[in-house]
Amino acid sequence: MIFIYRAILFLGLSSCSWISPPTYCEGSSDVLVDEAQPLSCDDAMVAVTYVSMTAGRRTGKADRNLILGDIKAVYSADPDFTRTALNDASQAVAKMKSVSGIEAARARSEEAYRAVTENGPLSSDRTPAARDSLKRRVAPWLVDHETQLVLDESDIEGWIRYASLCREVQSGGPLKLSINNREQVYQEVKRGFEDGSEQQKEGWIAFGGFWNTIEDRWRAATYEEQQAWIQVAPLPPPMTGTSMGYASVIFEGDARQHATTFHEKLGPLKLDTFE
Repeated sequence: MIFIYRAILFLGLSSCSWISPPTYCEGSSDVLVDEAQPLSCDDAMVAVTYVSMTAGRRTGKADRNLILGDIKAVYSADPDFTRTALNDASQAVAKMKSVSGIEAARARSEEAYRAVTENGPLSSDRTPAARDSLKRRVAPWLVDHETQLVLDESDIEGWIRYASLCREVQSGGPLKLSINNREQVYQEVKRGFEDGSEQQKEGWIAFGGFWNTIEDRWRAATYEEQQAWIQVAPLPPPMTGTSMGYASVIFEGDARQHATTFHEKLGPLKLDTFE
């Protein structure tokens, strides 16, 4: 009897692992909610684009389905509320897409501020999975309430990549940072943002959310275009020291000047849409 009970229990627990969370808007499906007033996947997917652009990084499959699951559930209960939220998200996406350079960086950061202060289009208690997914993916390190700007994880990672590119063009090779080094980098960028003026803060948010675009633009740039930036960039003297030493010198520089020269010489750069 005990053996049979254990076998049934094992089969029950095992079967739970076979159950996958619902998947939405894949393959040939073009309708998220098929009711009297259907909601198309095209209309619903703006919520995922909004999360990706605001966070500055692609939304994974699990979070994507959580967001769409929220939209599906709330739409079935209140189509008007859902349409309003999706329209607000669509307008925010359109604004972020319409501008470039530091203006686009600011638009994204202000949207991140709306998200972390729960004032954005997906911040309602009625869409908790979408709200929490967005805040988690933004991953704020500092929130400045005076300027309504957020230094988030993608901003810091963007600066690491920028510093690595600077080192490469000076023939030092890409940055190689240990876990401890990365912790130090995060604190240095955070301190720079915290202590900087509003203009400097805009410099610190100027690379997050752009990096796929930056890599594509750099590969497509001619030698002359690349040199046009290198000649005016506030680069340190060529250094053969450690990666961390080089990165620290970059982070001690004028963040606004670094950002401005890069965007002016290689731009106009648009935010990644992750579509």
